[in-house]
Amino acid sequence: MIKISSLDQIREEIKRIRDAKKGYFSNLFFDAEKFNLWIKTEIFYFYPTNEFVFFFKKNASFYNVYFCSESIESLNKGISLLKNIYNDRIFVFDIVGTESGSEETCQVFITNGYFLYTSLNRMSRLISSKQKSAENDSIRFADHTDLNEIHTLLYEYFDEYAEQLPLAEELKTWIERKHLLLYVENKQIIGFSIFDIIGLTSYLRYWFVHPMHRNKKIGSSLLRRFFYEGRETKRQLFWVIENNENAIIRYQHYGFKKENLMDYIYINIDKQYENKSD
Repeated sequence: MIKISSLDQIREEIKRIRDAKKGYFSNLFFDAEKFNLWIKTEIFYFYPTNEFVFFFKKNASFYNVYFCSESIESLNKGISLLKNIYNDRIFVFDIVGTESGSEETCQVFITNGYFLYTSLNRMSRLISSKQKSAENDSIRFADHTDLNEIHTLLYEYFDEYAEQLPLAEELKTWIERKHLLLYVENKQIIGFSIFDIIGLTSYLRYWFVHPMHRNKKIGSSLLRRFFYEGRETKRQLFWVIENNENAIIRYQHYGFKKENLMDYIYINIDKQYENKSD
């Protein structure tokens, strides 16, 4: 693996694969802000060959891996090569697409000994009218003194393989942009929502209520406040674990609908997703 030192390295590798004009298969979505942060914190690497390139984001115990390849055949070669060279490391791949459109790519991972860890479904709703004010004395924006507690809750109750947990530096950015809402009771954080607003779309990244405080309408209060903060947007969306029926029913209650877009998560160890927040 080669440590990445600039965005230009990433752009050049993508261009090199595209310039071969043999085809282009990838699970990499270029995000300059996020990539710059990973470069700055020295957790972003790449491994190139003539036919493909892999990018690796290093986590505490595993790597998220992104690929760009000339063909499905070259992707298959690359996955096989990774297995032989780095057989002592845990690799996690996200394959995003429609169910039918992702089938061939998913089969490459299955053939090479990867396991489907879980899958996520994207849900969205169109906004027909502006959300009314959702004031609640228990809800406030996070500040930097809350960072450690939020970070601890994320890593305790969210799944590190399935939900791409943020770095502390990413949490700082959400705090600075006022995109991190807290539900506080007796000076304790018992719920939060983290979101992005990009153009006319608002993205709910994380939505959490502590298990000891469920069924108090805390989650609905946070969700309505998220709606209000995104009142100038036209569409709201997020990803949900496909078999989390309780969450899906709650989202549908607020007008969200499933899209024909999936995120299949493959991992090179035989391990299955467990909902830590139930």
